[in-house]
Amino acid sequence: MKMKLKGYLVAAGFLCIFFLPGCKKPVYNQITEDEAMYLTYMENEHFIFATSGAAIDTYFVTRRDRGYITDKPYYNERATVTFKNFGDTLEGYYEGMIRVEKDKDNHLLAYFVFPHFPKTVNLHEMTPFPIDTINGIVYENVYIATSDPIWNNPYNYINKVYYTKKEGFLKLEDIYGNTWYKIN
Repeated sequence: MKMKLKGYLVAAGFLCIFFLPGCKKPVYNQITEDEAMYLTYMENEHFIFATSGAAIDTYFVTRRDRGYITDKPYYNERATVTFKNFGDTLEGYYEGMIRVEKDKDNHLLAYFVFPHFPKTVNLHEMTPFPIDTINGIVYENVYIATSDPIWNNPYNYINKVYYTKKEGFLKLEDIYGNTWYKIN
């Protein structure tokens, strides 16, 4: 009887060693209100850019969502705003996005993809310019993303994107020499 009890205790000890570490209390890494400010736009919102030559591009926010990605026991929050150009006639699907998310160490990752800009912009790896004047208006903390000219082509024709956490996208420059200012 003692031998059987000892066997059960040894088996229970092994079960605890293998299964209890997997039963850690969940950790929720959540996005703060300040961090969520990167997601400037609301669902169904329009933002419009125009050139001095009266060309207009309208972007439409198609989706805004929040959720968790699990890396047990970590639940890392992710929030996304997705948008696209209303009149985009180029072949292919060009959608823009702003995303903020937390990693398992509770660090913020913030980035955007702009339609026809050739790369993902990692905002958390950039230092914003303290002050910049755009179309006569002074803005604080402006992120300026510039593409490498080797990636510029008719599909990736946006060369430079100006963005702020508070105001969103402010200005675009294309490879044809046009400057697009946000007008709404």
